[in-house]
Amino acid sequence: SRPYGIYSVFFYNRIDCCLSRFSDLYYTLELNGTVVFTSGMMNPGNAWNSPKIIKMYQTPLVVADKLTLHKNNPVAGNGIDMVLNIAEVEIWSPEVADSGRADSSPAASAPVECAPMAPPFEPEEDQRLWNVAW
Repeated sequence: SRPYGIYSVFFYNRIDCCLSRFSDLYYTLELNGTVVFTSGMMNPGNAWNSPKIIKMYQTPLVVADKLTLHKNNPVAGNGIDMVLNIAEVEIWSPEVADSGRADSSPAASAPVECAPMAPPFEPEEDQRLWNVAW
C-alpha cells in the first residue's frame, strides 16, 4: 500500500472484559520495511488504570505504510497478562480529502517523538485512513 502522513493513532480498549491487558503497549511505523518511528511505552504496568482509549499524536507527521502494535511485558504468573486485548485501532491522516480519496503526494517526514496529549483539533470523520476492528 502507499505511504501516508500519519498525524494520530487511536487505540481503543475492550469494554467487555480483561481491561487491564490494555497495558505495556508501544507501536512502530514503517516505511518500505524500515522502522521510521517507535512510540514510547503506553500504559506501562497499567499505570493509566485501564483507559478506554489511548490517543497518540504525531507532530510533525510521520510518513508510513505500516503500523505494528506491540505488547511488551514480562510473563507474569501464568502468562495471561502477555495477551494483547484490543477493540479497535484508528489511524488518521490529513491527506484524505473531503471526498474520502487519499492525496497522491505525501510529504516527506522524519521520525519524531510522540506522547498522548490533546491536539489543537480533533480529526474529522472523513480523515480516518484505516479503521481496523477485531
